[in-house]
Amino acid sequence: MRLCTCFRIGEAFNLGCNAVRSGKTVIIELYARVSSSWREDGIKQHFVFADLFHTHPPFLEGSYELWKDSDLWDYDSGRFLHDGAAKMCRCIGKMKKDGKKWALTILNIWEATWDDIEHVQGIICA
Repeated sequence: MRLCTCFRIGEAFNLGCNAVRSGKTVIIELYARVSSSWREDGIKQHFVFADLFHTHPPFLEGSYELWKDSDLWDYDSGRFLHDGAAKMCRCIGKMKKDGKKWALTILNIWEATWDDIEHVQGIICA
């Protein structure tokens, strides 16, 4: 199993799709903007992720079912349900193929800031 950190949506797509195709387990730590999010029947929360640095495709869809198992997870993921400007996030998940589409199965997600992103980038680039 590998953990890979991605700051770009295209990078996460390539990494995740290649891992699934080759049968490898890769956990993706993705920093992105949440352009929209909604909950379906109190079971699943859906996300649409956009790149940190631009607003055009590719976009990555994801779903999160663990939010209801903890008050903290509910709070963290619920912050993305409100209308307004897209918020940045740190998301941990695994890529899967859902029919003809690729999607991220989210294991955890919470709001991030540019300071968080710069800190992690500094660790990776050290």
